[in-house]
Amino acid sequence: MTYKTLDLGIKKPVYKLGNRVWYDDNNNGLQNKGETGVEGVKVTLIKPDGTKDFTTTDIYGHYEFEGLENGDYKVEFSNLPGGYKPTLTNVGTNDLIDSDGLTPNATIANADNPSVDLGMVCIPVPSLPKTGSSSSSLFRDLGILIALAGALLILRKEKVFI
Repeated sequence: MTYKTLDLGIKKPVYKLGNRVWYDDNNNGLQNKGETGVEGVKVTLIKPDGTKDFTTTDIYGHYEFEGLENGDYKVEFSNLPGGYKPTLTNVGTNDLIDSDGLTPNATIANADNPSVDLGMVCIPVPSLPKTGSSSSSLFRDLGILIALAGALLILRKEKVFI
């Protein structure tokens, strides 16, 4: 009997890509001890052939795509928490702990790529005008009027007439 096929069981190697979305409490663009992950961020992976995969960050801010072949990929982060924006990007020399921005490119080259991260910082709330400005006086005057109106309502309720 002669066999004309041969099955060696050879599999094409596949790899993982991912890492973490976190709150960058000190706004330095690097993951520091104690900075918590951001849950629920949508992560889109655009493959070399243009197809897309989706996942969501877990309670620790981690995400991962598996079964990837060598090639150039793009990652997109969306559904970010309100009141936050991306932190500084590509700070320092350690790509494993820096933030890569909202739409980083990533490469798989015969190894897993656990370095695609996004740091989030709180958007600052504008402060009230400084004392002495015209709008500051307006806020003060409105506050006084509201307080007087409240006092009159209390006096009227108690049937005290001035």
